[in-house]
Amino acid sequence: MNLSKFTFTLLFFFGMLFAGAQPALAAKKTKKVLPPKEEQQIFNLPLSQSEIQIIKVVPIERNPRSFELSASSWAPKNFALSSYLSDTSDFNRAGLPLVSANYISKYADLGSQGELSTKVGISYLSLDRTAGYGISASSPQIAHESLNLFSLRLGAEYIAHHALPFHLEPAIGLYILPTWMVASRTELDNGVSAYGFPVEANLDLLYDSQSLSKMIGSADLILGIGIQEVYGSVSGSDMSGFGLQGIFRLRM
Repeated sequence: MNLSKFTFTLLFFFGMLFAGAQPALAAKKTKKVLPPKEEQQIFNLPLSQSEIQIIKVVPIERNPRSFELSASSWAPKNFALSSYLSDTSDFNRAGLPLVSANYISKYADLGSQGELSTKVGISYLSLDRTAGYGISASSPQIAHESLNLFSLRLGAEYIAHHALPFHLEPAIGLYILPTWMVASRTELDNGVSAYGFPVEANLDLLYDSQSLSKMIGSADLILGIGIQEVYGSVSGSDMSGFGLQGIFRLRM
């Protein structure tokens, strides 16, 4: 009898518990569930040491090349060729100065000490001479001879940075000048065509004109003056001489 009462009491307890849980389950089923907010997802992917590559960023070198035009008062001071006539004058510059066009490429950047560059170019100079001839001394005929000098320029230039104030930079150049000398046949001689290898040394003072550079664009404009000295000969004719030159240079 006690067992039946205990069984009845246990069933009654579970029945009441089940009846109270039904409304709670119904409330949970009807409760509106809001969608979760979007969250930033971070993925960590392990990498081995061998898969990591460090790329060194090297700054682009600025102004590695330049184009130069120059004009010089240089002319050989003891230049001589044989002549058929005894009263032939010496060779002199035929009006125009020595003109040169050069291409300059930076070879080595020496930091605060400056830079070393290679220079290749070409130069041209015209010389002439005259002589009087004829039967009558009162009315002589005048003979003219023109001589053309074509030179290549191969060598190196050193520019010292920050050596002088006010954007001034001294430059020293040393070059070999493979030179072709040519003249047509005249009353003075049978003409000439000869080659030689004089040497040229330059001492220049360059000015980085930043205000003018802004006017012409991104290229840097360099102006300069210099001393030009040539040593050597072509086919026995002395090419030695001294001159002053003006320089117009664009750094690209």
